[in-house]
Amino acid sequence: MVNFQYMDSYGVEDLLHIMELLRAPEGCPWDQEQTHQSIRRNMLEEAYEAVEAIDEEDPEHLKEELGDVLLQVVFHACMAAEEGLFTFDDVVDGVAKKMVFRHPHVFGTVRAEDSVQALDTWDAQKREEKAQRTATDTLEAVARSLPALIRAEKVQIKAAKAGFDWPDREPALDKLAEEVDEFRRAACGDGDPEEELGDLLFAAVKAGRFLGLDSEQALTRACDKFIRRFRTVEELAPRALKECSLEELEALKKNLSDQEDKFLRLAAEYDNYRRRSQKEKESAWSDAKADTAAAFLPVYDNLERALKQETADEAYKKGVEMTMTQLKEVLAKLGIEEIPALGEPFDPNLHNAVMHVEDEGAGENIIVDVFQTGFRSGDKVVRFAMVKVAN
Repeated sequence: MVNFQYMDSYGVEDLLHIMELLRAPEGCPWDQEQTHQSIRRNMLEEAYEAVEAIDEEDPEHLKEELGDVLLQVVFHACMAAEEGLFTFDDVVDGVAKKMVFRHPHVFGTVRAEDSVQALDTWDAQKREEKAQRTATDTLEAVARSLPALIRAEKVQIKAAKAGFDWPDREPALDKLAEEVDEFRRAACGDGDPEEELGDLLFAAVKAGRFLGLDSEQALTRACDKFIRRFRTVEELAPRALKECSLEELEALKKNLSDQEDKFLRLAAEYDNYRRRSQKEKESAWSDAKADTAAAFLPVYDNLERALKQETADEAYKKGVEMTMTQLKEVLAKLGIEEIPALGEPFDPNLHNAVMHVEDEGAGENIIVDVFQTGFRSGDKVVRFAMVKVAN
């Protein structure tokens, strides 16, 4: 047994100490036996599980999986420290310096007006940091251990930044069709099927990129869809699938297709219902706000008239001003805003002209006076502004 004190809460230093104890002679035999290579796969698996937690939008699951990823970092750093290579603090120091170096638009004098410029700056700093002198150097720097679809996309993006890409999606789609034909010929003996399959997948990634699609995510969803369909077919089958005849399997596939069509129709109907209900809900809420605001408008008018009256009582005037300010804040919280009027062109959708006047200095159809303030809630007019308009 090791000398260890249990705590209600642990920090990073505590995790480092726990790992040291696990690797110590009196620690865990399994942990003692591990090397960088033996737990290499663990790093990949934990990273993928963290990504899955992100996709699930489950904060508790994500917290757990991020902890597992951190454990892998600590594990590798602990083994490196034992070998005198580097420590966990060296890892933190390195990544902190990297963040500062690659963000000169934050920590230096370089300007980046938007995320595109920020990414360009990041890439330029990375090329300098990695001594990447040519575009080929940047392509070769993409890790070969990445999932192939992700690697293909990153390679294509870097090539595109170097100017090696098609101008739009049409050539990409044509190339994809060409690769399908070449793969078909190779499958029939005219060429190398593996090479042509690789070309086909690479072209599919490029076509997807022009459409703004994530090829890795698209394939993941295709796998999920296949599993759902397979489960349905298996549930519908009268016996084990391997015991079913070809005719029975075809009938099951047709049944599944019919069910999917029915589901899609129901899903579309539900989506229309949801949109309609949401619109009705928003309309009802807008009407309720407008009705509530309308009940306060006579108070607003009285306060506005009171503010226009001359008075020597400063306390009275200040009290009215404070009340008017509070009322405006209440209306603003309800999403009710004043309709611009004075000096604005007359708009029959917002203004009610109760008087016209000849005023060459104001300009034709310009509002020169406001008798009563108008209000609106979004596009809905709560009360038209009563105005005087110059002819």
